Amino acid sequence: MDHNLNGLSTREFEHVSQALVQEILGPGVSAFGDGRDGGREATFQGRVPYPSGLEAWDGYGVVQAKFRQRTDQQHPHAVSWLKGQIKDEVEAWLSPASTRERLPEYLIFTTNVVLTPVLRSGGIDQSNQFVSTHAARLGLKNWAVWHYDQLCRYLDRYDSIRRTYAGAITSGDVLAQLLDVVSAGTKSRSDGLTDAGLAACHRREARLSLVPEDRVHAVLDWGDKSSLPVVTVPAGTLAVLVAPMGAGKSEEAERWWHEGLERAGSDTGVAIPVWVDARKAVPDLVDAITRAGGDPATGLGRIVIDDLDGIAPEQIAYLLREARILLAAHPDAQILATCRPGVDLGKAGCMKSLHGQRGKVRNSWTLCLVTTCEWLSRSAKCRTY
Repeated sequence: MDHNLNGLSTREFEHVSQALVQEILGPGVSAFGDGRDGGREATFQGRVPYPSGLEAWDGYGVVQAKFRQRTDQQHPHAVSWLKGQIKDEVEAWLSPASTRERLPEYLIFTTNVVLTPVLRSGGIDQSNQFVSTHAARLGLKNWAVWHYDQLCRYLDRYDSIRRTYAGAITSGDVLAQLLDVVSAGTKSRSDGLTDAGLAACHRREARLSLVPEDRVHAVLDWGDKSSLPVVTVPAGTLAVLVAPMGAGKSEEAERWWHEGLERAGSDTGVAIPVWVDARKAVPDLVDAITRAGGDPATGLGRIVIDDLDGIAPEQIAYLLREARILLAAHPDAQILATCRPGVDLGKAGCMKSLHGQRGKVRNSWTLCLVTTCEWLSRSAKCRTY
């Protein structure tokens, strides 16, 4: 099956690569998080069953993910781009000023670009030949390039990884089949995860459609490489992110929501997160949550209510009251709302920053106001696109 790897973000592609490497090479693989990784998404040391048990690699290996945003997938451009990425990494390792700890003995590049299989002139052979020209300089014993088609075959094989990122990578014909299943009333948890991921992908596309073309890459890069911690909302709490338009409220809420989706994908005991627009949450918040994929009967987890300022003041007051009542009935749930400044949030317990909120929530009826501007920059300055 072909998967839409271009639907992933740079960070998600790195996560998919790490997960596949751990499945294929074994639990001894060490994955690295966001930030400076020293030229590696993952490493391994010792014997690993790749490319097979009989031809196992044995030594120190490094995995690097190379994701091409909005690739046109044309063969010459894709190959040229990948060669450039590989060359940059080789030079970084060999540079006298390099701060990387050690040279790898084995090297795996993962990439979303399509490489053609034509003998000698195809992208697969060209890429392998290009790496081989630098193998002696690095002292490589062996290497591999996991290109688009190879990654698709791995995703076909490893169901749990495929389902975790199904919303971003599932092709249109399969999505149509899933919708038929849902409409027939036979929706399973795996389908729910797929639908939730799909909805997140659509939200991302909708937000990017409002960004000037020359700023899209900057927005994607900021969102994918943010090293700031994800907002914390304790169980039984209603929190509101308050900041001006363009400060990143929805993006921060999306990070918090997506963290919940990843946890739900790996733990059946975690409820699938829900995202609702405030305009659709009035007059019945529970109905809006149910229509968005939540199941109050089995339990609720993370819930985002986006754009409180998009509804009338009296509707905001009503909706926040409904949210408090919902939390009283579902004390394990967490609600994060977004809002622009200037909206009367009633008798809310206000907090100046995210750090001030942690560990100071009084009870399940407390409304915590978290200023996105302060949290994003840690210096009371708003980040804008």
